[in-house]
Amino acid sequence: MTPKPLRVLIVEDSATDAKLVAQALRQTNRVIDFLRVEDEVSMRRELETASWDLIISDWSMPKFNALTALAVMKGMELDLPFIIVSGTIGEETAVAAMRAGAHDYVLKDKLARLAPVVEREVRESKIREERRQAAKALLESEARYRRIVETTSEGVWVIDAGGKTTFMNARMAQMLGCDVNRGIGRSPSEFLDDKDNAALTTYLRLASMGIANQVEVRFLHNDGTSVSALLEATPVFDAARHYEGSLAMVMDISERKRSEAARRASESRFKCLWESGIILIAISDTGDKIIEINDAGLELLGYARDELLAQPIYWDDLTPPESRRADETARAQLMSRGIASPWEKELIRKDGRRVSILAAAAILDDSVRIVIGVDLTERKRAEQNLQERMRVAALTADIALVLTHEDALERILQRCVGSLAEHLDIDFVRIWTIEAPNNVLVLQATAGGRGNQLQAPLGAHLGEAEAGHVVRTREPYLTNDMPLDSRGGDVSMAAFAGYPLLVDGELVGVVGLFSREPLSEVTGNGLGSLANTIAVGIQRNNVTRANVQLEAQLRQAQKMEAVGRLAGGVAHDFNNILSVILSSADFIGSDAKAGDSIRDDAHEIYKAAMRAAGLTRQLLMFSRQQVLAPKVLDLDEVLENMDKMLRRILGEDVEFAIRRNARLGRVRVDPSSIDQVIMNLVVNARDAMPTGGKLTIETTNVVLDESFVHQHPGANLGPHVMLTVSDTGTGMDQATQQRIFEPFFTTKQVGKGTGLGLSTVLGIVQQSQGVIRVDSEPGKGTTFNIYLPRVDDVLEADRANHPNSTLHGSETILLVEDEDQVRMAAQSLLERNGYQVIEMSSPGEALLYSETNPQPIDLLLTDVVMPQMSGPELARRLALTRPKMKVLCMSGYADDSIVRHGVFESEIAFFQKPFTPDTLMRKVREVLDA
Repeated sequence: MTPKPLRVLIVEDSATDAKLVAQALRQTNRVIDFLRVEDEVSMRRELETASWDLIISDWSMPKFNALTALAVMKGMELDLPFIIVSGTIGEETAVAAMRAGAHDYVLKDKLARLAPVVEREVRESKIREERRQAAKALLESEARYRRIVETTSEGVWVIDAGGKTTFMNARMAQMLGCDVNRGIGRSPSEFLDDKDNAALTTYLRLASMGIANQVEVRFLHNDGTSVSALLEATPVFDAARHYEGSLAMVMDISERKRSEAARRASESRFKCLWESGIILIAISDTGDKIIEINDAGLELLGYARDELLAQPIYWDDLTPPESRRADETARAQLMSRGIASPWEKELIRKDGRRVSILAAAAILDDSVRIVIGVDLTERKRAEQNLQERMRVAALTADIALVLTHEDALERILQRCVGSLAEHLDIDFVRIWTIEAPNNVLVLQATAGGRGNQLQAPLGAHLGEAEAGHVVRTREPYLTNDMPLDSRGGDVSMAAFAGYPLLVDGELVGVVGLFSREPLSEVTGNGLGSLANTIAVGIQRNNVTRANVQLEAQLRQAQKMEAVGRLAGGVAHDFNNILSVILSSADFIGSDAKAGDSIRDDAHEIYKAAMRAAGLTRQLLMFSRQQVLAPKVLDLDEVLENMDKMLRRILGEDVEFAIRRNARLGRVRVDPSSIDQVIMNLVVNARDAMPTGGKLTIETTNVVLDESFVHQHPGANLGPHVMLTVSDTGTGMDQATQQRIFEPFFTTKQVGKGTGLGLSTVLGIVQQSQGVIRVDSEPGKGTTFNIYLPRVDDVLEADRANHPNSTLHGSETILLVEDEDQVRMAAQSLLERNGYQVIEMSSPGEALLYSETNPQPIDLLLTDVVMPQMSGPELARRLALTRPKMKVLCMSGYADDSIVRHGVFESEIAFFQKPFTPDTLMRKVREVLDA
């Protein structure tokens, strides 16, 4: 075979030298095909347009050299044998050329070496080319396999013998939940829980022994998600058969697991539905023969399983004729669409009874069908109940409309029973109400249906026992066996249905139905749904009436409060004036000589002023501004002490009796005030019996309940003591009763009374946290009931009144009073009795005096209410520098300002204006000597 010609590119500027080189090359026994170039441009052109096996270059040329030629070749990325031929190259230069990439060099005078060098370089070039091709093929193979590895749907995971990851593809990294680069070097245990890690470790150990198998694991991601995978590993050995690790192919089976779980869940749900006992489920063949049925279906049809499946039973056998047309329609749908829309039908049970179901069917495969049936019995019953409720709703609306009418309760309830009797189609209806305060059952309305126009008088006691049973139990009551003695005489009723009328737990009445025929529970239930509406109507009517009464009471209370404020203000100013009048009258009478007529005049002035003071006390008691000194008392003892006096007041023509309670509770009241209450009531009773009669005073323990408190504003729940004063006098009509507690109102003749007696009684009772109630009718006498809170404290003994031996003194008294006349009168009284008086018209003056004068002050006598500062506040300010100073406060009235200014909340002594010389001096001496 003729060898391939050797194509040589000679870089030489000398044509002769080029021929010598070509001649030397022929010693290789090859056909030489050469071309000479002498510059870079021609060399580059030839390399680009032709294929060459060898380049031989002169070392140095005028326009070119070997190193530049070598650079051109390398720049074009060619790997050709490059041999330098030169006649002048030295050894060092040759070494530099070799380092630059030349393969060898030959001196021109030793061209005999050229042929062997060329042969060698050609061979090595061929070897290099083969290696390049092999490397290229390898790279292409690796790239191909890498593409396969990276594009496969399975994960590829390489694990070395030490259990570290050396390679993974992108799919594997995705399953592990990490980046490829970050996964290299990590152990499989980092991606598994303890259980799966142990399983994988065991599996890899078996794989290293050549035992192939599969293992299922679950990779855990940092974000909490997981991937289920099926892993199959192949051991990797080196050339010496040493185990280097494992190559694992990993398949993501998460979706398969989810599908399997969904299938199992679906099967489980169907099993639960099959076994639930809720609906009928049956399997039948294409001929509609039942081949399997669940327990719910057996129970619905009334068959045992063996009994139903032992013989061929078809759906037509269980279907009445009137339901078969609907079945045919369902079969047509089943054949055309594979499913039949739900339809209603009836099935015949084993016992012959029929049951309604809602059926549906679907084809499972070519041989079987599934039929589902829902029992409609309850729904049918519910529909009937709905119709009943609609009927009751219409009745409810009718009754609700009736209850909105503004009319008397009796007429409203009469319309209600008429509607009930008409709509419920029964014999007749009755409504009773519960009347306070004794919770008496009162028949309010009666009406009959079915053509009977029965009204209240007919069989008036009919149903009272049954209604009483409802009241006691507060539960609905249905009986179809009324006793003969409860059937209302001529009216023969056998059945009763009663329902309590309750509003927020409060029983307001009873509604009852009566029938000659037995009543069903449905009728009773319908009655129950109406009871709430009727009860609310009754309660609303009661509330409306109560509101009218409360509004009247409120208006009366507001009027009384306004009059009381006016009376209190008048009394306050009048007490200051009376203090001056009483003091001045006492001064005039004391200074006048015995037998002097002016002394008698002063005494008359004093007596008139005292009567006026008594009137102001009544005004203050009415307006609840009188200062009381309450004590724990036994009213029976009070009455015993007053017995003789009361009998003298009443006279011999009035029969008088006191009825005491052996275990009467105690009360906390002002002794003189309760005496005045009893006295006023007894005097009024005597005036109401001008020709004689009977007066009874009685005490008893009572407990006030919510009903009483609701009807009597101001009353409190709990134990009380009731004081009752009853007479057999002329009595009062309703209009008079509404005004008897008004101040200055009186039924007596002019000059016979002030009209403050009962208003004073009311004020004292209310100021003692009690209430008063009056019952009276013209010609039947009057009864006053006073309710006072019961207390458990011990009785308080009366303090003996030991008058002071003298009213005189020599102590220093600081008098502070903003009323000039009152201050002057008090100053004169004190100085007349030997006291040193420092009088001030305002608290500011008193404070300034105290700060600038160290003189001791034994007593501060001050008014309570003053413009700049209250009396108690002044006392507290002075006590900071004068702790031993005693304090006595005085005031013309005791409204909330007295409490607000702190008199009753401290140990400060107090007395009320108007004062007389005797009362003021005794109180001053009492405080100083205390």
